Amino acid sequence: MREIKFGNYLQNNQIAEPIEWIVLEEKDNKCLLTTKYGIDAQVYHTSDGNIAWKDSYIRNWLNNEFYNSAFSSAEKMHIDDIILAENCNDKVFLLSRNETSKYFLSINSNKIMATPYTRSKGIDVGQSGWVSYWLRDTGYCIDDTWGTIGASIYGSDGYMLSIKFAIRPAIWITL
Repeated sequence: MREIKFGNYLQNNQIAEPIEWIVLEEKDNKCLLTTKYGIDAQVYHTSDGNIAWKDSYIRNWLNNEFYNSAFSSAEKMHIDDIILAENCNDKVFLLSRNETSKYFLSINSNKIMATPYTRSKGIDVGQSGWVSYWLRDTGYCIDDTWGTIGASIYGSDGYMLSIKFAIRPAIWITL
């Protein structure tokens, strides 16, 4: 998969550095990107339970705090609005279970490492360095802190939402 750099975010605990993105899809002068690394650690929501994406803490954090700190005004002009489930209009989002299965076809291709900044926020890191990260579907994450072959999609039915996992944002940009 092709990689590009776009935006800046804390990566080594001290200064913002260019964010490395993987190009998942290209069509009609647009690209779907997801980060190469887990670039932060956040909870899905501040309490457990059946929380919809549209009401989640992580959606608000991605589209406000992350969006405003990671992208310049010029870069923001290239980030497209996307309408997701529940008629949510987002600039930044997490991949869904279906998108993850669609774009990461080979064993281990959906695994990620965390940046030093992300690791400093207290998430579990597996023996091989892989980390678990949230998906958009309520209570679902890519779980590979144990270093298994082929990270699995794990669902908790909303009962682990207040645990910190890595964040792997996704965006659509216009070239």
